[in-house]
Amino acid sequence: MQNRKSVILHMIETTGPGGAETVLLNVVGWLDPMEFESIVLLTGIGWLYDSMKAAGITPLVVKSSGAFDWSFLREIMRIVRTRRVDLIHSHLPDANFYACLAGLFTRIPVVVTFHGMVGTWSTRSPKNWLKMAVIKRQAKSVVVVSDHLKNELFQGWSFRPDQVTRIYNGIDFELLDRATRSNALRSEFGIPLTATLVSSVGNIRKAKGYEYLLNAARIVIDIAQDTYFVIAGEGRGELLADLLVLRASLGLQERVFFTGFRSDVSQLLKQCDIFAMSSNTEGLSIATIEAMGLGKPVVVTNSGGPAEIVEDGKTGLLIPPQSADALAQGILRLIRDRELASVLGAAAKFAVRDRFCIERSIRSYAELYRNCIG
Repeated sequence: MQNRKSVILHMIETTGPGGAETVLLNVVGWLDPMEFESIVLLTGIGWLYDSMKAAGITPLVVKSSGAFDWSFLREIMRIVRTRRVDLIHSHLPDANFYACLAGLFTRIPVVVTFHGMVGTWSTRSPKNWLKMAVIKRQAKSVVVVSDHLKNELFQGWSFRPDQVTRIYNGIDFELLDRATRSNALRSEFGIPLTATLVSSVGNIRKAKGYEYLLNAARIVIDIAQDTYFVIAGEGRGELLADLLVLRASLGLQERVFFTGFRSDVSQLLKQCDIFAMSSNTEGLSIATIEAMGLGKPVVVTNSGGPAEIVEDGKTGLLIPPQSADALAQGILRLIRDRELASVLGAAAKFAVRDRFCIERSIRSYAELYRNCIG
């Protein structure tokens, strides 16, 4: 008689696009369907819902009003009981809190993943302390995407070392390789084929430090005049407006382009000469790993997780965060020394392809599930 599959309820509080959402999509898509049945619970329609549908999975959608939404909690518990869920796996702090409450009342094990201390969760408010206390008390296992984030949970929130496991985000490098190589991006924005193209990828949030990248771009272009920048990522509201004002004040409207959300990030990275990341704080950085996996030289800030990806001077350049000058000098160094850029790119490709492959990440999650359920 065949054993029953383990039923996993996957939860996240956001609809994407973004790194955490991509990880959830990959986990659900790569788990062995003969061993695990995946149910996905989202709080709204959006990029992640559409991506799940395209992968053949129809998520459940349950609206949440935010903090302490008891009707949301009751619906999670109903799903756990009616679908005979064996384990809940949640992503991001608010979803982690609700998953742990649901696990407490239904006596179902919970795995939570932290991708970074984003938004108000970086503060030690009484509300956050209460939520973290529930997570610490109830989570069977706490996953972090970098050792930097593990230390943050130890030092800032007093998690037990034996409770926390680091599982790096995995990249499907075969899919990355299959992306077509073209000059479409340069054509789209009128960037000459002979120009140096610097790319950055990540949704427009304060933590990304794009104001430093804009100021660095001004320094770079004043010296290496045939250089262009593209910043790919979803953005809206006051922060994007402020960045556009800054770009205009620096006279960079024809040299720095905000592309908005792109579904062709792999193609974008293949067309660039240098990858730059200006984050003030970063959990890991999937885009950095992808760029390195494509053999691109990278200049990234020493802002947490990236220091676990890049070995300074060997697989890329690590520079201090919140320094436009340091970022500019790193980019200029690669522009001036093409041999160094080539050597760093080749070393980067070799370094990340095994360490951050999707297969390794999925094996780690599957083993964790078995241990928690068993």
